[in-house]
Amino acid sequence: METENNMDSSVSPSFYRCKNTSDRVSLRRVNDGYIDCLYGDDERNPDYPMTQLFRYQCQTVTSPSQYVSYAKLGDGVNDCADGSDEVSNEIRWSIFKCDTNDNYACWVLQGDQFGENRLKDVRLHFHRYCDSNRDMMDGQDEKNCSDWMCDTGLYKCNRSGQCIERKSFCDGEFDCDDGEDEVNCPQILQKWKFELNCNNRTEYFCITDEYIKNQSLNRSCISWHQVGDGHIDCIGARDERNVASCPDHRMVGDRFWCDNGRKCINYIAVCNGIKDCVDETDESICYWNTGYCRAGQFSCADRNGCKSARCTTGMTCSDKSHRFWCPNSTSENYVYRSSKHRSIFDIKKGCYNQLESHTKLSISSSSSNHQAKALDDRYFYCNRGFHLQVVTSSEFFCFCPLTFYGDRCQFNSRRVAIRLRFDRRQRSDLPLILNVLVMLLLNESIVVDHRLFVDEAKEYSSKSMTYLIYPRPKPLGTYSVRIESYHSTELIHFWEYPVSPLDFLPVLRIVKVLRFPARSFPWLCSHNYCENNGTCHQREDNKFLCICAYGWKGKLCEMKTEYIHCASHSLARTETICVCPPGYLEPYCYVQNLKCQQNNCELNETCIPRSHPPIYGHICICNTSNCNINRPVISVQRQEPNQSPFLLQLLQLTGDYPTIRQQILVQPLTTFPLIKTIKTRDWGYVIGEQPEIGLLFTFESNAYSIETTLYLLFINCSSTMRNFSVNLDQQLNKCHVLPENQRHAVTLFGNFCQSFTYGTCFISDGYLCYCGYPNKNHSNCLSYQRRYTVCSYCQNQGHCVQGDLTNRTDFACVCPKISH
Repeated sequence: METENNMDSSVSPSFYRCKNTSDRVSLRRVNDGYIDCLYGDDERNPDYPMTQLFRYQCQTVTSPSQYVSYAKLGDGVNDCADGSDEVSNEIRWSIFKCDTNDNYACWVLQGDQFGENRLKDVRLHFHRYCDSNRDMMDGQDEKNCSDWMCDTGLYKCNRSGQCIERKSFCDGEFDCDDGEDEVNCPQILQKWKFELNCNNRTEYFCITDEYIKNQSLNRSCISWHQVGDGHIDCIGARDERNVASCPDHRMVGDRFWCDNGRKCINYIAVCNGIKDCVDETDESICYWNTGYCRAGQFSCADRNGCKSARCTTGMTCSDKSHRFWCPNSTSENYVYRSSKHRSIFDIKKGCYNQLESHTKLSISSSSSNHQAKALDDRYFYCNRGFHLQVVTSSEFFCFCPLTFYGDRCQFNSRRVAIRLRFDRRQRSDLPLILNVLVMLLLNESIVVDHRLFVDEAKEYSSKSMTYLIYPRPKPLGTYSVRIESYHSTELIHFWEYPVSPLDFLPVLRIVKVLRFPARSFPWLCSHNYCENNGTCHQREDNKFLCICAYGWKGKLCEMKTEYIHCASHSLARTETICVCPPGYLEPYCYVQNLKCQQNNCELNETCIPRSHPPIYGHICICNTSNCNINRPVISVQRQEPNQSPFLLQLLQLTGDYPTIRQQILVQPLTTFPLIKTIKTRDWGYVIGEQPEIGLLFTFESNAYSIETTLYLLFINCSSTMRNFSVNLDQQLNKCHVLPENQRHAVTLFGNFCQSFTYGTCFISDGYLCYCGYPNKNHSNCLSYQRRYTVCSYCQNQGHCVQGDLTNRTDFACVCPKISH
């Protein structure tokens, strides 16, 4: 934050001036959910147009609108006034996290940098509907569930239609909205004796307005049929605890609902002699309290005592009325039904098990649920790191990522962020595997930080990203970054880039494409400047680098090392920086990776053990032209060449959202049959299953637009490798687009499948459903958004179709009929 004394306007092209103070903040910090100005005028500021990236607009907050940073989504704190940064009209954000590079959530959250608001298309995972857990504002995902089909192993509530675990019966919490799972349960001794007057098979304890007015003519019990019916009968909405909503759009739960829903108070504030609700129902519900206890105390119903607290074992009433309106647990971190957030149905497992007709649902134990809750409670303790708790105490220790430090990871590390890509074109003589050493240097000689990784020869080279951290405190001097590439322990080439004078920046990013000179390696100096048998390497600008003999270090190998940790068969760049030969593991190259002795690669491939994480990993490199001979293929057949392109998209069932394993673009005027190898390796080059789902996109030119049609080619839930054949001349399984009035009827999708209302495949906003597989009694829906199929290389309103995701040049343009 800066101060400015001579500014006439609160807004300038580069910063915002806080009102009534001389402080000014960067425009990127206006409307980001963090209060920077003393009076908070940098937030919900109607005068500032929202143009910054990665901002979420709170859904129901208007006059003025409110925005928060993407980083605040699902962090457990209501930053939006309506709480939509935690639970929105579409999803509970805490279950939508960017964890891996191929994760659907990552793709969505990265959309802003490409000018796409992908967040608006996010939809709740299909199998999170009707699971008794609220994942949308006001529990919209738990309504109209009577026609919902539960996954195997779950109990379906008779009235609400929700799906719950059988172990949740009689645990003191409503799981079915109408409390069906708590009917006719054994009497709990902890209850207030007055509550036991109701017949728990047919009645529910409920203090109503009528009962308070006349306790002689009315009973404090209502029929179970009135519970969860959407009509509040009990004061405080105890009968609608899972149906009614509080101002934060979440269920009432153990809270007390008052003021016609404009307020919900904590259970501790009920009957404490202090009127927290405007309608005073939080005190009038305790009709026996005539005021003989002081404010802040609870009056026992038998008028035999005043207690400073309720719901505790230390403050008890003889009639147990202190247990009135108490939750299952009085733990400080207890949240109503928080342990009921179970893992969703495993789509992949379900797909394979349906084929075998014996689906089993894995349910975590209650102890693991409590452990997960305990972790949730400490989720933010270590900021961006993770914590471990000492078993014998409540002490926590934080493990921080490279970019943060401190006892709670509360400080940002000053660093240099590096993104590299090696250009191997025109250099077919380079080894398949390069060991890469990246170092942050002080005064060209002192290594203050380093990273080691490998670069693999691929058809399309991949990028590598790493961080180099400045020391703390940061010594004065000149900083630079050096990148060294090795074949085993032999240097091939090196690059060096200055950091100073920009080393004052908190974060400096260096992005480079590294090219090798057109000459043989190693490139040795014409004159050896290195001492003590060091080897001198040079580059195009005549700068040189000394690779020192074992036991020496320094810019000219002039300093002797006292103790070297590296194994003798490695290259010791310093006492602790070791470049390992193939198959020996970091950091000191003593342990050998024997993974390749297990024949993990296919025929005609060479197994190369990794020297870098993951530990005991390996890489399979093709060494002939026949490496794909034993891999499955997909054959596309058609009698005539195609006029428009086709796109095949192969999906792998992983996690909450399917992964796009492969895309195959069939260019116009292709000669058929077209045979393509199916990728069976994941991103780590580990051989896995085939893609389970195959989709086909076709494109038809109209006068001013392009019509896209989706077809379901196959569903393959078998561990056996097989080939696929697609005949485009035959009638394909078209996926029908649901009409507008049915697109949000997600809980009815199962019915659509059973009756084949929209055929055997249909799509809606965020969902893809396939019916009758593997037999007519089974169906499933995926959370699916069409992604990675379009590009931006075409002109004149042409539709750009992206093919291979690893090759940007693999695309086709479909032109409207008025363009050419």
